[in-house]
Amino acid sequence: METGTKYITMEEVADYLSLSEGSVRKLIKEQGFPHVKVLRKYLFNRQDIEEWLKLHSQGIRAKK
Repeated sequence: METGTKYITMEEVADYLSLSEGSVRKLIKEQGFPHVKVLRKYLFNRQDIEEWLKLHSQGIRAKK
């Protein structure tokens, strides 16, 4: 982990994306959603999430 990087929790990510925690877990499993798992706890870097969203939203638009 980078020094000074702030990680957010599963609950915070779900709230941020307006998804359930189950949907976030599904993104992790099926879509390679960026995360770090420490013991049984998922942690997320907000900057990684923003980059992932940009890449995946461009792919969705291109398919239409």
